Amino acid sequence: MQGLAKVSEIMTKNVIHVINVDESVVEAAKKMKSVQTGCLIVLLHGEPAGIVTERDLVQRVLAVGLPGTANVSEVMSNPLITIGPEASVSDAAKIMVENRIRRLPVLQGTELVGILTATDFAKYLKSEEESGSMLDVIVRGAEVMSDMLDTDR
Repeated sequence: MQGLAKVSEIMTKNVIHVINVDESVVEAAKKMKSVQTGCLIVLLHGEPAGIVTERDLVQRVLAVGLPGTANVSEVMSNPLITIGPEASVSDAAKIMVENRIRRLPVLQGTELVGILTATDFAKYLKSEEESGSMLDVIVRGAEVMSDMLDTDR
């Protein structure tokens, strides 16, 4: 049986959107809408420092009445959990499940080279021709991950 793919083989490479740490949450929301994405990587001095997601905007801005002028730095998730492009898909899945995240930025050193999302995993599973038993394990892992992400902390 063939081994699992590397992160670099299944990650999204060219559609990574960023925002500077000192920009407002309203600017983040506008940018997410204009580029049709659910997250932005937050940069500090040109390097990835955090991530802001639609969920962050809802839970950390709207739900608590934070003003739209608040900086992205006030609501971003940090420290930024990342992975390298040569890591295995299995290792990436483990990190995502353990940290209850759906998006995993991929860094080569300090350079942002991609992002691995739950959608990337779904595409990988669809194209993978491994045995049914391995697929069952991966699908069950995805179900567990989904259940974990849907629970409130």
